[in-house]
Amino acid sequence: GEKSLPNYCAEWSLDNESIIYLKQSAIASVSLCQIISLYEVVEDSLAHRVIESTDTTYKETLQDEQKILLDKLVHKFSEEILLVTLRRFIFSWPSGYFTEDEGDKIAEIFTDEILVCHAYEAYRHILELIAERDRKNMHSLGNTKKEETAKPVTKPKPTAQSRKLDAKKKYNF
Repeated sequence: GEKSLPNYCAEWSLDNESIIYLKQSAIASVSLCQIISLYEVVEDSLAHRVIESTDTTYKETLQDEQKILLDKLVHKFSEEILLVTLRRFIFSWPSGYFTEDEGDKIAEIFTDEILVCHAYEAYRHILELIAERDRKNMHSLGNTKKEETAKPVTKPKPTAQSRKLDAKKKYNF
């Protein structure tokens, strides 16, 4: 179910004074899911700025072999999952806090070949893969629309009944 923020904090042994404050404040009715969702929205909206300002320590260029390894990981997970994992890694690296699932994915990304110093470039590479996939999808969608518009469209001739229905719709009677 949806756990309230005060209940969650009580489970983690936050001091009683803080829990009482939370229960009495407007935030008492907010669920933990809502807070996590809000955090993710803020994280998504700030991601570009934060990641662009990543320290140069984490911006070493990827070699072709490393890009191939990332491409293989994309087939195992997906571009979006890897992008979120890398973004959260870049945000959370100083604190070292990751969920177990994120930690497992991070362990698969950062191997002997792809190091933490490649985090930024790995993130950029995954962004490029997503952009390339989206361009291909738009191109194929454009071709499908061209094929659809190339087919001749024949409208049936209006009948007396269809004209009455059209008039009723047009004049609301």
